[in-house]
Amino acid sequence: MKRAIPVVAAVVTFIATIATSRADVPYRPLEFPADHAGHMGEFEAFPELLEWWYFAGEVETLKGEQLAYNLSLFDLKMPLPDGATMTRNWALFAVSHLDRETYHFIAPTAFDRASVSISEAKMDIDFANTFVLEQLGCGHLFHLKGEGVAVDGEPLAVDLLLAPHEAPLLHSDNGGETPGIVDWIDGGKSYYYSYPDLFTGGTVTLGDERHLVRPFKSRTWFDHQWGDYFPGMPQNPAAEPHGYEWFGVRLENGIDALIAVHVTRETREVSGGFTTFRLPDGTIEYALLDETFDLGRSDYWLSPVSGNEYALSHHLEFPGIGLTMDIEALFPNQDQGGYEGGCTVDAVYQGLPVWGTAQLEIVM
Repeated sequence: MKRAIPVVAAVVTFIATIATSRADVPYRPLEFPADHAGHMGEFEAFPELLEWWYFAGEVETLKGEQLAYNLSLFDLKMPLPDGATMTRNWALFAVSHLDRETYHFIAPTAFDRASVSISEAKMDIDFANTFVLEQLGCGHLFHLKGEGVAVDGEPLAVDLLLAPHEAPLLHSDNGGETPGIVDWIDGGKSYYYSYPDLFTGGTVTLGDERHLVRPFKSRTWFDHQWGDYFPGMPQNPAAEPHGYEWFGVRLENGIDALIAVHVTRETREVSGGFTTFRLPDGTIEYALLDETFDLGRSDYWLSPVSGNEYALSHHLEFPGIGLTMDIEALFPNQDQGGYEGGCTVDAVYQGLPVWGTAQLEIVM
C-alpha cells in the first residue's frame, strides 16, 4: 500500500528532531555489481542509515521530441526516542517535456514497509510494484520502471533499460585515498558512486502519450548513496545547517564531472565541497572546494511551488585542470520542493570550446 505525503520536508524535519550522534561508518572498497544492492543488513548495528538510488535522464523519442525524467527511491531507518526503530520508504518522480517546457511531478509518495522489497544480494528493489529497479543478466544492465499521477493530473510512467558503457565514478573528499566514500561537512559519511552516462532505451509516458525512446540519443545519470549522512542535517544541532548545489555534468569531449558544493543555508555562501572528474583520457581527478571556490550565480527565479529563489545560471572555474563551465537551466520551472532539472553546458577545456549537458539539484 502506498500513500501520498504532503512534502518530503516532513520526513526531513522529523529526522532533524530526533537525530543523535552518529557512529563512524567504516570504509571498505566497493564491489560491483554487488554494491548496486541494498545495505541495511550490512550496517544493521548502526542506528541511523539512509540509502537512495537516483536516476535523471534526457531522452529523445522516435518522433524527435525531447523529454526528461527524474526518479529516486529512498530507504531510511532511524531510532525513536522510545527506543524503537522507525523505517520509511518513499519515492520522487517527475517527467518533463523539454520542447514544451513543462514539468510534471507526483506528490512525494511513501510506502508501507510490508509492500517494499529491497534485496541485499543484488539490485532487486520493488516498491509495491509501482517503482521497480532490477539488474539483468550479469548485473550490469538495469531495468527501471515507475508510474504515478502528477499533481497536475497527468499520468506519468517510465519503463527503461539502462546500460553502462564505462566504469562507475567513485567519489571521495580526500583526494581518492578512500574512493567511494565521502565524509560530509554536516557530519556523517556515505558511500557514493555514479554512472554518469547510461545508454537508455524503452518508453516514457506523459499524459496520454507513450513515447518510444531512441536508445543512442538518450542518456541517464545514476547515483547510489548509503550511510549515516542526512543532507542538510548536521550532527551537531548547534552547527550552522547547510544546503547544497549539486551538478552532474557530461561533456561531449568525454569529461564526466560530479560537483557537490556545500553552501550555508541562510546566505548561500560556499562553505566546502568536492569534485570528481573523469577526463577525456580516462584519468580520474579529485578536488576539494573551500570558501575560495568562486561559484557565480545569476538569472534568479522565484518558484511558486516552494517559494524559494533559485539561480538558473552558474559559472564554475577549475583552473587546476583548465576547465571553465557556464551551466544554464533548460527552463525555470523544474521544482518539486527542491530544484531538480536539466541544463545545457558551454565549457572551455584547455582552451578549446566544448558543449555538454548537466543535471542540477539545489537544496535550500
